[in-house]
Amino acid sequence: NGSLASSGGTSYHYMQHQWYANASTNVYLPFAASVNESSSTSDVYIDDTVWIPMFNGKLTELKLYTDSDTGSTDLKLSVNGSLGSSMLSGGAVNCSSDKTVYTFTCDQNNTFSSGDVVKLFIEPTNAPLWSTASTKWEIS
Repeated sequence: NGSLASSGGTSYHYMQHQWYANASTNVYLPFAASVNESSSTSDVYIDDTVWIPMFNGKLTELKLYTDSDTGSTDLKLSVNGSLGSSMLSGGAVNCSSDKTVYTFTCDQNNTFSSGDVVKLFIEPTNAPLWSTASTKWEIS
């Protein structure tokens, strides 16, 4: 009949982010940049750094793997051009070793609505250089 039945529970959307950043300020994580693009982390490149979700939800977790010691690293969400405060109630994560996976648990300032323009921002002490991250978005 065209309907999709649900047995309840929580649904998630997962994304992969890959980039290079030789700066420790204004590092926006790219969303699905093509292989022909630079995966730029500058917020002026909207084709790389924004996402328009098709659902209401929230970011619940990020796993970060970088080529450098990024030091104290915070995580923030920009929704419709407004950069929010830290999503981490426990404060910034100390990413003190290179080539190590660090987990960011997002439990505040992490919600958005369908059709919002969303940007994901890390604020490291040191430049991350070659990096990859995975994100877990809860669908509500």
